[in-house]
Amino acid sequence: MSYLNVEAYDRYVYENELKNFLPTNFIDFHVHAFRSDYERYGVVSKNKVSWVSMIASEMTVEQLNDTLAQLFPENHVTPLIFGCTGRNLQQTNDYIYKVGKEFNYPTLYRTDYLTSGEEMEEEILKGGYLGIKPYLTN
Repeated sequence: MSYLNVEAYDRYVYENELKNFLPTNFIDFHVHAFRSDYERYGVVSKNKVSWVSMIASEMTVEQLNDTLAQLFPENHVTPLIFGCTGRNLQQTNDYIYKVGKEFNYPTLYRTDYLTSGEEMEEEILKGGYLGIKPYLTN
C-alpha cells in the first residue's frame, strides 16, 4: 500500500509543468524524517507551525522514498534529512543517523538550546552528519 495518494491533478502538474523543467537529479534540502512512536518534545507555542501534523503523523524514510518515487517518477531525488521539532531529539537524531547511513542520504544533526557545542562537535565528527539544524521552537 502506498503512503501517498497521488491524484490526477498531481500527475497532470508533473507531466505538464515539472517533468521537462526539473533536472533528472536534484536535492530536496529540507526533509524531516521521524517516527510517530517517539516521545513528544518541546514547548508548543502560538507561533508553532502545526500544518505538518495535519498532513502526516510520521515520515519514515521508507514513506519518504515512496512519496518521492510517486511525485517524481522520472527523477532521482536525494533528500537532505533531519529530525522533526516535535519529537525527542535523541530518538530522532539516532534514527536520522541510522537511516542516513543505510540509504546513503546526507543528514543534519537536530539541536536545541540545551545542546552544548561539545555535543554538536562530537556528533558531527563521529561521521554521518553534514552539520546542524537548529529551530527556534526548541
